[in-house]
Amino acid sequence: MQLSGALVAVVLAGSLVSSRSAEACHIGTELGIVLFGIAEVGINAPLTVHDAIISESSLPYGITETAVTAPGVLIGALLARHTYTTCEEGGQDYPVATRGERMFTFGMLGWSAALLAHGIYTIARDRSVTVTVSTPPPVIVVPITSEDGEMLGFGVGGRF
Repeated sequence: MQLSGALVAVVLAGSLVSSRSAEACHIGTELGIVLFGIAEVGINAPLTVHDAIISESSLPYGITETAVTAPGVLIGALLARHTYTTCEEGGQDYPVATRGERMFTFGMLGWSAALLAHGIYTIARDRSVTVTVSTPPPVIVVPITSEDGEMLGFGVGGRF
């Protein structure tokens, strides 16, 4: 939790820098986006790999996934909101973030939100239901013919 608190402070400080120059304002936002991206990739990548490998995660894992990704969603939402603000210099407004930086921020936010939703699902799902995988249905090779009855080739039939 101390790491999350320090991460929140660093990202917010970097992203909410108020400056008098449009260039400095953009650089402050850029720093926040870079720090946010590094943190989110470092946190989300191992969770995503785990979720891809393990089909039914345990309750403690769901709690951990929710607790670890919730601050990222909050920070991402604040940062995404900040990317739509402007800096004023010489009577003219300049956006604090480029379109690419906004898209990157929303991508990272979406990734974290998906993991947060998965963590909540993992906590809430009914563990009394067991998932069984049935054997695949048989596959049948079937002839393909035209309306005139001319043989065109073979196809594969069955339930997929």
